[in-house]
Amino acid sequence: MFVKVNPVLFVGSLFIFRITLEILKHSSALAALNKQLEGQGGHLMRLAIAVEHLHLGMKPSEVASLFQSQSDYDYEKSLRFIEDARRRCYKPFKCRTIRELGFCLPDCERKRK
Repeated sequence: MFVKVNPVLFVGSLFIFRITLEILKHSSALAALNKQLEGQGGHLMRLAIAVEHLHLGMKPSEVASLFQSQSDYDYEKSLRFIEDARRRCYKPFKCRTIRELGFCLPDCERKRK
């Protein structure tokens, strides 16, 4: 899997740890796109996906295209919401939050039992 990384993250072993976390969360986000993201939880997961990919260095237009599999997909509307999230400087969701939304991968190595 190809993952763009912010060069600011290059800080010795912390870099490796951060990349591992980003790949795990990125995988959960991509898996979530295989489902119809509806209701409050779906809205929050769409936001989590958008913010995560913005932080990975994707352009808003590229992020908007990720949602094409959603039945209510509208490129312009998606782009507006993504631009809004970028302006508000949202931070990526924590793994715990994604798990609470019900979108954690079943075989996630970070899942606590």
